[in-house]
Amino acid sequence: MLASCLDDVKKKAEEEATKLRADSTNLQRKLGAAQKDGEEVQRTAEEAQDDAENLASTTVTTKAHASLKEEHPCAAIALVKSRAEARQLGGSSNGTGVEMEQLNVEPTGMLLVMPSIE
Repeated sequence: MLASCLDDVKKKAEEEATKLRADSTNLQRKLGAAQKDGEEVQRTAEEAQDDAENLASTTVTTKAHASLKEEHPCAAIALVKSRAEARQLGGSSNGTGVEMEQLNVEPTGMLLVMPSIE
């Protein structure tokens, strides 16, 4: 009788241990999925912040371009996105073309002001 009772207790303990291991495995899977989701949310937030910064920079560049065109209507003003594009317009900072005043507005562009020829 005592042996039978001990066997029942042992059997119930093993069943409970099996359930706890299964629960632990499920919780670990859920934790892994939550961490992955959290990483995705963080990546999305970083991308949104980059997009907002780029939009702000583009807005500043565009406003500066418009302002310079108003202040200096005779000057040739170009909104470019790279130094290579600026060189294609005929300007350079090494003396091989028309000298330009560069107003850097990173990361989306530069305003190049070429002296007017009057």
